[in-house]
Amino acid sequence: MSTEHLLGDIGLVLEAVMANEDEPRRMAEAHLRRFTTQQPAEVLLLLAQIGAQGVGGFQVDQRFMATLLLLNLAFRPLPGLFLNQQARLASAPFDVIRELTRQRIETVLCAGLSDEMDIRMRKALGDCCAGWAEKSGVRKRPFMSLPPVLLSLTTSPHPFHRFTPFQLINRVPSLLIDSVSDPIPIEQLAHLILAGIHDPSVDVRVEAIKAMRSLISEALTDTERKQVGAGLVLEAFKILPTLPPDIVHHVLRPFVDLAEYHPNLFLPSLDAIFPYLLSLASPPAALLPSSYSFSPYPMSSMEYDDWEEVAGPATEILASLAELRPNDISFWENGKLGNEIVGLLLGWLVAGLASDDEDCSSWIAESNVDDSDPNYPEQAEETLYRIVFALSESAWEDEHGRHPMMASALLHAQALLQQEDWRCRYAGLAAIWMLIEYGEDDEQASLEAVLPLIAPAARDPHPRVRYAFLECLARTTSARPQMKAQYAERSFEILLELLQDNVSRVRAHAAQAISSFFDHLEEPSQVLPHVENIVRGLLQAFASAPLYVQEQVVDTLGFVAAGTYSAFTSCYRDVMDLFLRILQTPMPIEGRELSGRAIEAAMHCGRAVGKATFSLDAIRLAQVLLKMQGELSENDLRARYVMDGWESMCRILRSDFKPFVPHVFPPLLQEASRKITTRNPIFGTSLLSTDDLVGDELDADSDEVRDKHVALDHLAVFVSVLQSDIEQYYDSILAIAMDGLKATGSSTGGVRRASAHLLAALMSAGTSLGRISAPTDTDPILQALIRRVSLEDEVYSIWKMCDDNACSLRSSH
Repeated sequence: MSTEHLLGDIGLVLEAVMANEDEPRRMAEAHLRRFTTQQPAEVLLLLAQIGAQGVGGFQVDQRFMATLLLLNLAFRPLPGLFLNQQARLASAPFDVIRELTRQRIETVLCAGLSDEMDIRMRKALGDCCAGWAEKSGVRKRPFMSLPPVLLSLTTSPHPFHRFTPFQLINRVPSLLIDSVSDPIPIEQLAHLILAGIHDPSVDVRVEAIKAMRSLISEALTDTERKQVGAGLVLEAFKILPTLPPDIVHHVLRPFVDLAEYHPNLFLPSLDAIFPYLLSLASPPAALLPSSYSFSPYPMSSMEYDDWEEVAGPATEILASLAELRPNDISFWENGKLGNEIVGLLLGWLVAGLASDDEDCSSWIAESNVDDSDPNYPEQAEETLYRIVFALSESAWEDEHGRHPMMASALLHAQALLQQEDWRCRYAGLAAIWMLIEYGEDDEQASLEAVLPLIAPAARDPHPRVRYAFLECLARTTSARPQMKAQYAERSFEILLELLQDNVSRVRAHAAQAISSFFDHLEEPSQVLPHVENIVRGLLQAFASAPLYVQEQVVDTLGFVAAGTYSAFTSCYRDVMDLFLRILQTPMPIEGRELSGRAIEAAMHCGRAVGKATFSLDAIRLAQVLLKMQGELSENDLRARYVMDGWESMCRILRSDFKPFVPHVFPPLLQEASRKITTRNPIFGTSLLSTDDLVGDELDADSDEVRDKHVALDHLAVFVSVLQSDIEQYYDSILAIAMDGLKATGSSTGGVRRASAHLLAALMSAGTSLGRISAPTDTDPILQALIRRVSLEDEVYSIWKMCDDNACSLRSSH
């Protein structure tokens, strides 16, 4: 088969797809698709020859592009290319070429792997061969000529040749098992990996560790994994200290995966693994106060960002092992891990806060408080939670019946709260809230001991410590509901004081902490005497406050109303008047979130006091919602609040909501009936994309899917509540729901579930309306539901639709 006549065309395509301009690139890709449809075998072979052997004298960049195009083109169905002319289903070029052509292409690729000396080109060839082996293996046409080449490369004197076998094993871990006539024994595979782990070349060692991870996780049986896995993990860990410090974080990543999925492989070697990982988590000395010792290990001399890249995966491994094997980890050296990790992670928290100015002026000035602080060391806090929670469930206890880690955390907290450095006091409070949130359930004595510790922080001179006090109070009351009643009076006194703090972020957090007392309130009688004072304090905090403080105050007023029900009646008028003022005042774009939250909180108030008290205000709110509904622009964040507001009002007013139905239903039906735009990715994605595209699955626009799903959910609520009051719209809603069941694609599962739920509500309403009077009247709906269930492959969708089927039958018969 000659390919010389194609060189000119392919050369022009390579130049065009590497250009900066989009239009020439799109035209070149379209031309290449048409060209490949006409001559698939010749095009694939020539791309392989250019990429692997440099045929045509092309430079490395063009050869690199040829390998990418070869892999992406060979396995992607092309319109007009058919394996079966009668079925006329789009086929991939690989599927239509003859076996002889496939073998010629694979011979060319193997020759390139054997002979190529350019390091960049070798990596590209390795990726191409790995992808080819993986995709051809799925099609049961394995790349049989590749394994012998890889085995020969392991003995090459060139390190970049020895690198290649591990590159491919990492990508296709079963390559030396599935793509050979006689599978290589597991002992020989382990020996191969060990040779790479101990290779003189750092690059080879790193790639061998990645290959070890893939082999253990994806290619070995449980028996084989038990046979060689733990030994490989230990040998790989032994070489980590010999690697350059700047690449250690990359090499730890494979161990993160193994710890998450195969923790048993680490247990025989804890004595070798844990001290090394704990030492990596020892924070930089330059960022910690000299007055306090956080670590029994030598402090790091690395820059903070570099150190954090290493400490992250090191502590992730420890956390995964603690979660999955808590008893083994707890008993290691009499609880040593639990004792030491607390100080190390609290040290990380202190070091991470060092990036703030001493006066925290940038933190104080930040108004977008909903976004996470990019400088805050969240991983340190999260890892501490994970390990404390995991180990607190283990069987290890000290003489007082507590896990030693809890005692260690309490000792650190007590000492840190006395330090001059505000970061230490912040970390001490973090240790307290972690203890309360994730400690043992029967720690009432400890609670009584802890609360006096944190109280002074409410008047700390540093705003971030006062903020941390509020965080501590909010988390502890959420975790320990008994505290809401027992310490309500003392807590509210402090919280009302902090609502008047001179720092806006502290005031906002004080309002948020108040809401934690009213969320899932178990003993309302203990907080009811304080409701009027709290509402008065919140209303005062709203006045002349920054927008983000006002948003939080509005949220909290809604929480107070939702938690106190009829006891809120005495405060209702003042609060509802505030919400109406907000909603009737023209708002700039940045004030739309406040308007939306005011709608939400107003509905909480309405539910709290009941329909009789709320009805007049409901009319005013309905006028606001109608006006706002008419003003909505594209991507207006108020849209969600408006429809949520109508739904909440419907739940409160029930049959009295009927006058608003003609205003609410038309736009909602329009949203619920929208057609979901789909595209076939196999025809619309660039050949330069590395996305895996298989089959004829249709992609759906995610925003359209979400909006349709939400609209269907709203309709289900309205139908369930209003029942016979929806008669005018019953047929339209039924058609929308039946159509929603037919949505295709994995991304539209929510639409199908919401449609099934809506049909269940419609069957109940149909009975009320007299539309369903005989068992046979439900047959079309039930048949559609059963047919949809039979096509689903997601367990949750199947369960949910079956449940809705059952509800439909109960409501209609």
